[in-house]
Amino acid sequence: MRKRILSLFTMVCMLAALLPALPAAADMGKAGEYQTVSAGRGHTAAIKTDGSLWTWGENFDGQLGDGTAEHRYTLVKIMDNVAAVSAGYFHTAAIKTDSSLWTWGSNGDGRLGDGTTEHRYTPVKIMDNVAAVSAGDDHTAAIKTDGSLWAWGSNSYGQLGDGTAEDKYTPVKIMDSVAAVSAGFDNTAAIKTDGSLWTWGSNVSGRLGDGTTEDKSTPVKIMDGVRLPGSGAAITPIAPEPADDEIAAPNTVTTSFGATVSDWAAPEIELAYENNLIPEVMVDFDLTQKVNRGEFAAIALQLYDVLANTETPLPASCPFTDIGGDVNEIAIKKASSLDITNGTSATTFEPVSFITREQLATMLCRVIKKYGFEGWTLATDSDYYMNTDGAVLFADDADISDWAKPSVYYMSLHGIIKGIDETHFAPKNTTTQQEASGYASATREQAIILAQRIFTKSDMLGNLN
Repeated sequence: MRKRILSLFTMVCMLAALLPALPAAADMGKAGEYQTVSAGRGHTAAIKTDGSLWTWGENFDGQLGDGTAEHRYTLVKIMDNVAAVSAGYFHTAAIKTDSSLWTWGSNGDGRLGDGTTEHRYTPVKIMDNVAAVSAGDDHTAAIKTDGSLWAWGSNSYGQLGDGTAEDKYTPVKIMDSVAAVSAGFDNTAAIKTDGSLWTWGSNVSGRLGDGTTEDKSTPVKIMDGVRLPGSGAAITPIAPEPADDEIAAPNTVTTSFGATVSDWAAPEIELAYENNLIPEVMVDFDLTQKVNRGEFAAIALQLYDVLANTETPLPASCPFTDIGGDVNEIAIKKASSLDITNGTSATTFEPVSFITREQLATMLCRVIKKYGFEGWTLATDSDYYMNTDGAVLFADDADISDWAKPSVYYMSLHGIIKGIDETHFAPKNTTTQQEASGYASATREQAIILAQRIFTKSDMLGNLN
Protein backbone atom coordinates (compact mmCIF):
# COMPACT_ATOMS: atom_id res chain seq x y z
CA MET A 1 0.00 0.00 0.00
CA ARG A 2 2.85 2.37 0.91
CA LYS A 3 4.46 1.83 -2.48
CA ARG A 4 1.19 2.36 -4.32
CA ILE A 5 0.48 5.67 -2.57
CA LEU A 6 3.90 6.97 -3.53
CA SER A 7 3.87 5.66 -7.12
CA LEU A 8 2.68 8.85 -8.77
CA PHE A 9 5.13 10.98 -6.78
CA THR A 10 8.05 8.79 -7.72
CA MET A 11 7.20 8.70 -11.43
CA VAL A 12 7.10 12.51 -11.43
CA CYS A 13 10.52 12.50 -9.80
CA MET A 14 11.85 10.11 -12.41
CA LEU A 15 10.62 12.29 -15.25
CA ALA A 16 12.04 15.36 -13.55
CA ALA A 17 15.39 13.63 -13.47
CA LEU A 18 15.49 13.68 -17.28
CA LEU A 19 15.37 17.46 -17.43
CA PRO A 20 18.11 19.95 -16.63
CA ALA A 21 17.20 22.48 -13.97
CA LEU A 22 18.75 25.41 -12.14
CA PRO A 23 18.78 25.40 -8.33
CA ALA A 24 16.83 28.32 -6.96
CA ALA A 25 18.01 28.46 -3.37
CA ALA A 26 20.39 31.32 -2.71
CA ASP A 27 22.81 29.17 -0.71
CA MET A 28 23.28 26.67 -3.55
CA GLY A 29 25.65 28.78 -5.57
CA LYS A 30 25.69 31.35 -8.29
CA ALA A 31 23.20 31.35 -11.17
CA GLY A 32 24.41 29.09 -13.94
CA GLU A 33 26.69 27.09 -11.61
CA TYR A 34 24.58 23.93 -11.92
CA GLN A 35 23.74 22.06 -15.11
CA THR A 36 21.63 19.04 -14.00
CA VAL A 37 19.50 18.05 -11.02
CA SER A 38 17.60 14.87 -10.08
CA ALA A 39 15.18 14.53 -7.15
CA GLY A 40 14.59 11.10 -5.59
CA ARG A 41 12.14 10.01 -2.89
CA GLY A 42 13.89 11.90 -0.09
CA HIS A 43 17.25 12.98 -1.49
CA THR A 44 18.53 15.14 -4.30
CA ALA A 45 21.60 15.12 -6.53
CA ALA A 46 22.99 17.90 -8.72
CA ILE A 47 25.88 18.27 -11.13
CA LYS A 48 27.78 21.54 -11.27
CA THR A 49 29.02 22.95 -14.57
CA ASP A 50 32.54 21.82 -13.60
CA GLY A 51 31.30 18.20 -13.58
CA SER A 52 31.32 17.75 -9.79
CA LEU A 53 28.40 15.83 -8.21
CA TRP A 54 26.72 17.04 -5.01
CA THR A 55 23.95 15.39 -2.95
CA TRP A 56 21.80 16.16 0.11
CA GLY A 57 18.75 14.94 2.01
CA GLU A 58 17.86 11.49 3.40
CA ASN A 59 20.72 9.01 3.72
CA PHE A 60 19.27 5.92 5.44
CA ASP A 61 20.93 3.47 3.06
CA GLY A 62 23.84 5.53 1.79
CA GLN A 63 21.96 7.02 -1.15
CA LEU A 64 23.97 10.25 -0.85
CA GLY A 65 27.21 8.38 -1.49
CA ASP A 66 29.30 10.23 1.11
CA GLY A 67 30.34 7.11 3.03
CA THR A 68 27.86 7.61 5.88
CA ALA A 69 24.20 6.99 6.74
CA GLU A 70 23.72 10.49 8.12
CA HIS A 71 21.14 12.85 6.61
CA ARG A 72 22.65 15.96 5.07
CA TYR A 73 20.94 19.33 5.25
CA THR A 74 23.48 21.06 3.00
CA LEU A 75 25.20 19.94 -0.16
CA VAL A 76 28.01 17.36 0.08
CA LYS A 77 30.46 16.80 -2.77
CA ILE A 78 30.59 13.16 -3.91
CA MET A 79 32.84 12.97 -6.96
CA ASP A 80 34.13 14.75 -10.06
CA ASN A 81 33.81 14.28 -13.83
CA VAL A 82 30.11 13.42 -13.75
CA ALA A 83 27.99 13.78 -16.90
CA ALA A 84 24.56 12.52 -15.75
CA VAL A 85 22.78 11.50 -12.55
CA SER A 86 19.48 9.87 -11.58
CA ALA A 87 18.18 9.77 -8.00
CA GLY A 88 15.90 6.80 -7.33
CA TYR A 89 13.77 5.85 -4.34
CA PHE A 90 16.64 4.96 -1.99
CA HIS A 91 19.54 4.71 -4.45
CA THR A 92 21.44 6.83 -6.95
CA ALA A 93 23.11 6.21 -10.30
CA ALA A 94 25.56 8.43 -12.16
CA ILE A 95 27.47 8.35 -15.42
CA LYS A 96 30.96 9.82 -15.48
CA THR A 97 32.42 11.67 -18.45
CA ASP A 98 34.29 8.51 -19.49
CA SER A 99 30.86 6.80 -19.89
CA SER A 100 31.33 4.55 -16.85
CA LEU A 101 28.24 3.88 -14.70
CA TRP A 102 28.36 4.10 -10.90
CA THR A 103 25.62 3.30 -8.35
CA TRP A 104 25.21 3.53 -4.57
CA GLY A 105 22.62 3.43 -1.79
CA SER A 106 20.04 0.78 -1.07
CA ASN A 107 20.73 -2.52 -2.79
CA GLY A 108 17.51 -4.34 -1.97
CA ASP A 109 16.61 -6.71 -4.82
CA GLY A 110 19.96 -5.99 -6.47
CA ARG A 111 18.99 -2.53 -7.73
CA LEU A 112 22.64 -1.35 -7.76
CA GLY A 113 23.66 -4.05 -10.23
CA ASP A 114 26.90 -5.05 -8.50
CA GLY A 115 25.94 -8.70 -8.07
CA THR A 116 25.04 -8.37 -4.36
CA THR A 117 22.25 -7.07 -2.15
CA GLU A 118 24.57 -5.12 0.15
CA HIS A 119 23.91 -1.42 0.56
CA ARG A 120 26.72 0.78 -0.74
CA TYR A 121 27.61 4.03 0.98
CA THR A 122 30.07 5.16 -1.69
CA PRO A 123 29.83 4.87 -5.49
CA VAL A 124 30.53 1.45 -7.02
CA LYS A 125 31.43 1.05 -10.70
CA ILE A 126 28.97 -1.18 -12.57
CA MET A 127 29.87 -1.04 -16.26
CA ASP A 128 31.40 1.02 -19.07
CA ASN A 129 30.09 2.58 -22.29
CA VAL A 130 26.85 3.89 -20.79
CA ALA A 131 24.97 6.76 -22.44
CA ALA A 132 21.94 7.19 -20.16
CA VAL A 133 20.58 5.86 -16.86
CA SER A 134 17.33 6.00 -14.90
CA ALA A 135 17.00 4.90 -11.26
CA GLY A 136 13.48 3.77 -10.38
CA ASP A 137 11.85 2.68 -7.15
CA ASP A 138 13.79 -0.55 -6.73
CA HIS A 139 15.18 -1.21 -10.20
CA THR A 140 17.51 0.57 -12.59
CA ALA A 141 17.73 0.83 -16.38
CA ALA A 142 20.59 2.07 -18.54
CA ILE A 143 21.25 2.60 -22.22
CA LYS A 144 24.71 1.75 -23.51
CA THR A 145 26.47 3.78 -26.19
CA ASP A 146 25.50 1.20 -28.82
CA GLY A 147 21.80 1.85 -28.10
CA SER A 148 21.18 -1.38 -26.17
CA LEU A 149 18.97 -1.23 -23.07
CA TRP A 150 19.96 -3.02 -19.86
CA ALA A 151 18.00 -3.40 -16.59
CA TRP A 152 18.48 -4.90 -13.13
CA GLY A 153 17.00 -5.02 -9.63
CA SER A 154 13.49 -5.90 -8.49
CA ASN A 155 11.42 -7.74 -11.08
CA SER A 156 8.28 -8.71 -9.15
CA TYR A 157 6.00 -7.18 -11.79
CA GLY A 158 8.18 -7.74 -14.85
CA GLN A 159 9.57 -4.19 -14.70
CA LEU A 160 12.95 -5.32 -16.02
CA GLY A 161 11.36 -6.50 -19.26
CA ASP A 162 13.29 -9.76 -19.59
CA GLY A 163 10.21 -12.00 -19.68
CA THR A 164 10.55 -13.23 -16.09
CA ALA A 165 9.56 -12.14 -12.58
CA GLU A 166 12.98 -12.94 -11.11
CA ASP A 167 15.10 -10.20 -9.54
CA LYS A 168 18.42 -9.58 -11.29
CA TYR A 169 21.54 -8.57 -9.40
CA THR A 170 23.57 -7.69 -12.49
CA PRO A 171 22.54 -5.92 -15.73
CA VAL A 172 20.44 -7.93 -18.21
CA LYS A 173 20.06 -6.87 -21.84
CA ILE A 174 16.47 -6.07 -22.80
CA MET A 175 16.45 -4.68 -26.35
CA ASP A 176 18.37 -2.64 -28.93
CA SER A 177 17.97 0.73 -30.67
CA VAL A 178 16.83 2.61 -27.56
CA ALA A 179 17.09 6.39 -27.36
CA ALA A 180 15.63 7.12 -23.90
CA VAL A 181 14.41 5.26 -20.82
CA SER A 182 12.59 6.07 -17.57
CA ALA A 183 12.39 3.59 -14.69
CA GLY A 184 9.31 4.23 -12.58
CA PHE A 185 7.48 2.61 -9.67
CA ASP A 186 7.50 -1.07 -10.70
CA ASN A 187 7.20 -0.11 -14.37
CA THR A 188 9.50 1.11 -17.14
CA ALA A 189 9.07 3.15 -20.32
CA ALA A 190 11.47 3.53 -23.26
CA ILE A 191 11.60 5.38 -26.56
CA LYS A 192 13.31 3.62 -29.45
CA THR A 193 15.34 5.43 -32.10
CA ASP A 194 12.43 5.16 -34.54
CA GLY A 195 10.25 7.23 -32.18
CA SER A 196 8.15 4.34 -30.91
CA LEU A 197 7.18 4.19 -27.21
CA TRP A 198 7.34 0.90 -25.29
CA THR A 199 6.27 0.12 -21.69
CA TRP A 200 6.36 -2.89 -19.36
CA GLY A 201 6.04 -3.97 -15.72
CA SER A 202 3.20 -3.28 -13.29
CA ASN A 203 0.00 -2.19 -14.99
CA VAL A 204 -1.97 -1.08 -11.94
CA SER A 205 -4.43 1.63 -12.94
CA GLY A 206 -3.40 1.14 -16.56
CA ARG A 207 -0.01 2.78 -16.12
CA LEU A 208 1.41 0.98 -19.16
CA GLY A 209 -1.13 2.53 -21.51
CA ASP A 210 -1.93 -0.66 -23.43
CA GLY A 211 -5.66 -0.62 -22.64
CA THR A 212 -5.44 -3.30 -19.93
CA THR A 213 -4.44 -3.65 -16.29
CA GLU A 214 -2.39 -6.79 -16.88
CA ASP A 215 1.28 -6.69 -15.88
CA LYS A 216 3.69 -7.14 -18.77
CA SER A 217 7.10 -8.79 -18.37
CA THR A 218 8.31 -7.85 -21.85
CA PRO A 219 8.14 -4.50 -23.68
CA VAL A 220 4.80 -3.65 -25.31
CA LYS A 221 4.59 -1.06 -28.07
CA ILE A 222 2.24 1.79 -27.14
CA MET A 223 2.54 4.43 -29.87
CA ASP A 224 4.71 5.95 -32.60
CA GLY A 225 5.90 9.49 -33.27
CA VAL A 226 7.16 10.22 -29.75
CA ARG A 227 9.54 13.13 -29.28
CA LEU A 228 13.12 12.24 -28.48
CA PRO A 229 14.56 13.88 -25.34
CA GLY A 230 16.28 17.18 -26.07
CA SER A 231 15.29 17.17 -29.74
CA GLY A 232 12.56 19.79 -29.44
CA ALA A 233 10.89 18.17 -32.42
CA ALA A 234 8.71 15.18 -33.13
CA ILE A 235 10.30 12.08 -34.57
CA THR A 236 8.40 12.64 -37.81
CA PRO A 237 8.95 16.32 -38.66
CA ILE A 238 7.82 17.97 -41.86
CA ALA A 239 10.82 17.77 -44.19
CA PRO A 240 11.93 20.45 -46.66
CA GLU A 241 11.16 19.75 -50.29
CA PRO A 242 14.41 18.68 -52.02
CA ALA A 243 15.16 19.29 -55.67
CA ASP A 244 16.18 17.17 -58.68
CA ASP A 245 17.22 13.70 -57.52
CA GLU A 246 16.43 14.73 -53.94
CA ILE A 247 12.68 15.10 -54.61
CA ALA A 248 10.94 13.79 -51.53
CA ALA A 249 8.27 11.16 -51.82
CA PRO A 250 5.78 10.22 -49.13
CA ASN A 251 7.07 6.64 -49.23
CA THR A 252 9.89 5.20 -47.18
CA VAL A 253 11.70 1.93 -47.66
CA THR A 254 13.86 -0.31 -45.53
CA THR A 255 17.43 -0.73 -46.72
CA SER A 256 19.25 -4.05 -46.98
CA PHE A 257 20.91 -3.28 -43.64
CA GLY A 258 17.75 -2.27 -41.74
CA ALA A 259 17.63 1.53 -41.95
CA THR A 260 14.50 3.47 -42.90
CA VAL A 261 15.04 5.95 -45.75
CA SER A 262 13.06 7.97 -48.28
CA ASP A 263 12.66 5.93 -51.45
CA TRP A 264 14.48 8.57 -53.53
CA ALA A 265 17.48 8.33 -51.17
CA ALA A 266 17.76 4.53 -51.06
CA PRO A 267 20.27 4.00 -53.95
CA GLU A 268 22.86 6.43 -52.58
CA ILE A 269 22.31 5.28 -48.99
CA GLU A 270 22.99 1.68 -50.07
CA LEU A 271 26.22 2.86 -51.75
CA ALA A 272 27.20 4.74 -48.62
CA TYR A 273 26.72 1.57 -46.59
CA GLU A 274 28.84 -0.44 -49.04
CA ASN A 275 31.57 2.19 -48.72
CA ASN A 276 31.46 2.08 -44.90
CA LEU A 277 30.28 5.68 -44.66
CA ILE A 278 27.45 5.09 -42.18
CA PRO A 279 28.46 5.04 -38.49
CA GLU A 280 27.73 1.66 -36.93
CA VAL A 281 25.41 3.16 -34.33
CA MET A 282 23.15 4.58 -37.09
CA VAL A 283 22.78 1.59 -39.40
CA ASP A 284 19.26 0.72 -38.21
CA PHE A 285 18.06 4.29 -37.60
CA ASP A 286 15.23 6.12 -39.32
CA LEU A 287 17.48 8.19 -41.56
CA THR A 288 14.66 10.46 -42.75
CA GLN A 289 14.79 12.32 -39.45
CA LYS A 290 16.73 15.46 -38.61
CA VAL A 291 20.43 15.01 -37.96
CA ASN A 292 21.75 16.40 -34.70
CA ARG A 293 25.23 17.72 -34.03
CA GLY A 294 26.43 14.55 -32.36
CA GLU A 295 25.21 12.33 -35.19
CA PHE A 296 26.73 14.62 -37.78
CA ALA A 297 30.10 14.53 -36.00
CA ALA A 298 29.99 10.74 -36.32
CA ILE A 299 29.12 10.93 -40.05
CA ALA A 300 31.84 13.50 -40.76
CA LEU A 301 34.44 11.50 -38.82
CA GLN A 302 33.47 8.30 -40.65
CA LEU A 303 33.91 10.06 -43.99
CA TYR A 304 37.33 11.43 -43.08
CA ASP A 305 38.60 8.08 -41.77
CA VAL A 306 37.46 6.31 -44.94
CA LEU A 307 39.00 8.96 -47.22
CA ALA A 308 42.28 9.01 -45.30
CA ASN A 309 42.26 5.24 -44.77
CA THR A 310 42.93 5.75 -41.07
CA GLU A 311 41.33 5.53 -37.65
CA THR A 312 41.52 8.86 -35.90
CA PRO A 313 42.95 8.41 -32.40
CA LEU A 314 41.01 9.51 -29.34
CA PRO A 315 42.46 12.82 -28.09
CA ALA A 316 43.86 12.99 -24.57
CA SER A 317 41.44 15.77 -23.63
CA CYS A 318 38.31 17.52 -24.85
CA PRO A 319 36.89 20.86 -23.63
CA PHE A 320 33.20 19.97 -23.95
CA THR A 321 31.41 19.32 -20.67
CA ASP A 322 28.02 18.37 -22.13
CA ILE A 323 28.87 15.30 -24.22
CA GLY A 324 29.51 12.79 -21.47
CA GLY A 325 27.20 9.82 -21.97
CA ASP A 326 26.12 10.87 -25.45
CA VAL A 327 26.04 7.91 -27.82
CA ASN A 328 28.38 9.85 -30.14
CA GLU A 329 30.73 11.12 -27.43
CA ILE A 330 33.83 9.41 -28.84
CA ALA A 331 33.09 10.56 -32.39
CA ILE A 332 32.56 14.15 -31.17
CA LYS A 333 35.92 14.13 -29.41
CA LYS A 334 37.71 12.76 -32.47
CA ALA A 335 35.98 15.05 -34.98
CA SER A 336 36.72 18.05 -32.78
CA SER A 337 40.39 17.11 -32.60
CA LEU A 338 40.45 17.15 -36.41
CA ASP A 339 38.76 20.60 -36.45
CA ILE A 340 35.93 19.13 -38.54
CA THR A 341 33.45 20.18 -35.88
CA ASN A 342 33.68 22.76 -33.13
CA GLY A 343 31.59 23.66 -30.11
CA THR A 344 28.80 26.15 -29.64
CA SER A 345 31.00 27.70 -26.95
CA ALA A 346 34.41 27.03 -25.45
CA THR A 347 32.99 24.29 -23.22
CA THR A 348 29.70 23.18 -24.84
CA PHE A 349 28.92 21.15 -27.94
CA GLU A 350 25.13 20.70 -27.68
CA PRO A 351 25.15 17.19 -29.22
CA VAL A 352 21.36 16.87 -29.57
CA SER A 353 20.83 20.24 -31.25
CA PHE A 354 19.89 20.02 -34.92
CA ILE A 355 21.98 21.50 -37.71
CA THR A 356 20.95 23.57 -40.71
CA ARG A 357 21.77 23.02 -44.36
CA GLU A 358 24.44 25.73 -44.39
CA GLN A 359 26.08 24.20 -41.31
CA LEU A 360 25.97 20.80 -42.99
CA ALA A 361 27.72 22.17 -46.08
CA THR A 362 30.33 24.01 -44.03
CA MET A 363 31.31 21.12 -41.79
CA LEU A 364 31.47 18.61 -44.63
CA CYS A 365 33.62 21.08 -46.52
CA ARG A 366 35.99 20.97 -43.56
CA VAL A 367 36.34 17.23 -44.13
CA ILE A 368 37.34 18.00 -47.72
CA LYS A 369 39.90 20.57 -46.52
CA LYS A 370 41.30 18.30 -43.83
CA TYR A 371 41.73 15.53 -46.36
CA GLY A 372 42.90 17.63 -49.31
CA PHE A 373 44.98 20.41 -47.77
CA GLU A 374 48.09 19.35 -45.91
CA GLY A 375 48.41 21.34 -42.70
CA TRP A 376 44.87 22.72 -42.71
CA THR A 377 43.35 23.57 -39.34
CA LEU A 378 40.31 25.58 -38.35
CA ALA A 379 42.61 28.34 -37.08
CA THR A 380 44.34 28.61 -40.48
CA ASP A 381 41.19 28.12 -42.55
CA SER A 382 41.37 31.58 -44.16
CA ASP A 383 44.77 30.71 -45.62
CA TYR A 384 43.27 27.98 -47.80
CA TYR A 385 41.27 28.89 -50.88
CA MET A 386 38.68 26.68 -52.54
CA ASN A 387 37.74 27.88 -56.02
CA THR A 388 34.05 28.68 -56.48
CA ASP A 389 34.38 30.41 -59.87
CA GLY A 390 31.43 29.48 -62.05
CA ALA A 391 29.07 28.69 -59.18
CA VAL A 392 25.56 30.04 -59.77
CA LEU A 393 24.23 32.15 -56.92
CA PHE A 394 21.04 30.99 -55.25
CA ALA A 395 18.05 33.35 -55.17
CA ASP A 396 18.24 33.33 -51.37
CA ASP A 397 21.98 34.12 -51.36
CA ALA A 398 21.35 37.00 -48.95
CA ASP A 399 20.09 34.47 -46.38
CA ILE A 400 23.29 32.41 -46.54
CA SER A 401 25.71 33.42 -43.78
CA ASP A 402 28.95 34.94 -45.04
CA TRP A 403 31.01 32.28 -43.27
CA ALA A 404 29.03 29.55 -45.04
CA LYS A 405 29.04 30.91 -48.61
CA PRO A 406 32.45 29.53 -49.71
CA SER A 407 31.48 26.04 -48.58
CA VAL A 408 27.93 26.18 -49.97
CA TYR A 409 29.05 27.34 -53.41
CA TYR A 410 32.04 25.00 -53.61
CA MET A 411 29.79 22.04 -52.78
CA SER A 412 27.13 23.29 -55.20
CA LEU A 413 29.65 23.86 -58.01
CA HIS A 414 30.87 20.27 -57.77
CA GLY A 415 27.40 18.73 -57.59
CA ILE A 416 27.72 17.59 -53.99
CA ILE A 417 24.87 19.64 -52.58
CA LYS A 418 21.79 21.06 -54.27
CA GLY A 419 19.06 23.53 -53.48
CA ILE A 420 15.60 22.64 -52.29
CA ASP A 421 14.40 23.76 -55.73
CA GLU A 422 16.09 25.15 -58.83
CA THR A 423 16.82 28.55 -57.31
CA HIS A 424 16.69 28.33 -53.49
CA PHE A 425 19.22 26.78 -51.12
CA ALA A 426 17.33 27.21 -47.80
CA PRO A 427 20.44 27.76 -45.69
CA LYS A 428 18.68 28.33 -42.38
CA ASN A 429 15.25 29.01 -40.93
CA THR A 430 14.45 32.72 -41.03
CA THR A 431 10.82 32.68 -39.86
CA THR A 432 8.86 30.96 -37.11
CA GLN A 433 6.89 29.06 -39.75
CA GLN A 434 10.10 27.77 -41.36
CA GLU A 435 11.40 26.71 -37.97
CA ALA A 436 8.22 24.78 -37.24
CA SER A 437 8.22 23.01 -40.61
CA GLY A 438 11.91 22.12 -40.59
CA TYR A 439 12.36 24.11 -43.83
CA ALA A 440 16.16 24.38 -43.60
CA SER A 441 16.91 21.48 -41.28
CA ALA A 442 19.32 18.85 -42.52
CA THR A 443 18.37 15.18 -42.23
CA ARG A 444 20.45 12.10 -41.51
CA GLU A 445 20.01 10.75 -45.01
CA GLN A 446 20.99 14.08 -46.56
CA ALA A 447 24.20 14.16 -44.53
CA ILE A 448 25.06 10.58 -45.48
CA ILE A 449 24.27 11.18 -49.15
CA LEU A 450 26.57 14.21 -49.23
CA ALA A 451 29.29 12.11 -47.61
CA GLN A 452 28.79 9.50 -50.35
CA ARG A 453 29.04 12.15 -53.08
CA ILE A 454 32.26 13.51 -51.56
CA PHE A 455 33.62 9.98 -51.45
CA THR A 456 32.91 9.43 -55.15
CA LYS A 457 34.90 12.59 -55.94
CA SER A 458 37.84 11.63 -53.76
CA ASP A 459 40.28 11.65 -56.68
CA MET A 460 39.48 15.30 -57.33
CA LEU A 461 39.62 16.13 -53.65
CA GLY A 462 43.03 14.57 -53.30
CA ASN A 463 44.52 17.14 -55.66
CA LEU A 464 43.51 20.33 -53.91
CA ASN A 465 47.06 21.41 -52.97
